Amino acid sequence: SGGGLRVQADNLRADWRLLGLLRKNLVVGDAQADYLRISYTTAPASATVATAPANLKLPLSISIGRIRAQHVEVYSHSADTPEKLQLDAHDLDASYSYQGQQHRAKIQNIAIADGVYSGKAQVQARQPLLLDVQTQGELKTVVPGSDGPALSVHAQAWAKGKLDDFEVQIEADTPEQAAAQAQTASATASASTAATKTTVSAPQKTNANPPMRVKASAQVRPWQPVMIAQLQGELTNVNLASFWPSLPQTRISGEVLPVAAPADQTASLVPSYQVRADLRNSLPAPWDQNGLPVDQARGLIIWQGAQLQLQEVVLTSGPASMQGDVTWQSDQKHWTV
Repeated sequence: SGGGLRVQADNLRADWRLLGLLRKNLVVGDAQADYLRISYTTAPASATVATAPANLKLPLSISIGRIRAQHVEVYSHSADTPEKLQLDAHDLDASYSYQGQQHRAKIQNIAIADGVYSGKAQVQARQPLLLDVQTQGELKTVVPGSDGPALSVHAQAWAKGKLDDFEVQIEADTPEQAAAQAQTASATASASTAATKTTVSAPQKTNANPPMRVKASAQVRPWQPVMIAQLQGELTNVNLASFWPSLPQTRISGEVLPVAAPADQTASLVPSYQVRADLRNSLPAPWDQNGLPVDQARGLIIWQGAQLQLQEVVLTSGPASMQGDVTWQSDQKHWTV
């Protein structure tokens, strides 16, 4: 059977009007729940190619002035995989409306991992199904391995385009920390110039909590064989666990850059996309300590149809090193090393 969606709310309190519902107009002034559980089922792999929806029309108008939940969990599973937690969030405060032309949602507040975020989104109910999403947030995080105070990281992201082909951009940085570093470097340079004939000074103390920075973009095509294209990004001292609680504690720096596909693959009927990644984790740790036991990872990543190839892969962990090629066949759920 196809995919499905199930929503469960504990201790739900809602202010709604029955008369409006009889006129195909659901109006809810305020909806509150202690716990909100959303579970969606993905359809099993089949020979049928998934296609984008022709429209997102609903049989009635909906207006929910305020949606509040203390705890929100989102799970996914399929016919052949167990249920898996995808999102664990707190303090949701949002609103939603649909009046026949567009779906509109606004999030005043939601807490995920170390961050608190807000944003708004709208998507047309009829073709061309234009999408516009804007989010921003602040998170407090300590770069693993440092002993300085928590950093204040500003994050923002947006997605724009058609529902089946849209661009995504993500940026996160620590502007106060970067500005302080620039001022310190300028002051040090000035002092050094003024005292060129003095004795050698003591070494400068390194920053105990280095700044974190993320800048990434991609073209997303959810119903295409190659879902993500034109991916590129730059990372500096990134702790993955600060953005998503199930991810490991890291301090990753490096870049992911697009690579032009060879002529024979460009002419293929099955589209492909390639990127080269060179990433370093300066704070490796074992999995059972919520870490990532890899010092460096580099290689060529190729998406083509249902196949994901990792070529020229080099992974290092302390004195150990592993090299080789890996292939993942998504329609068969099969790895080849």
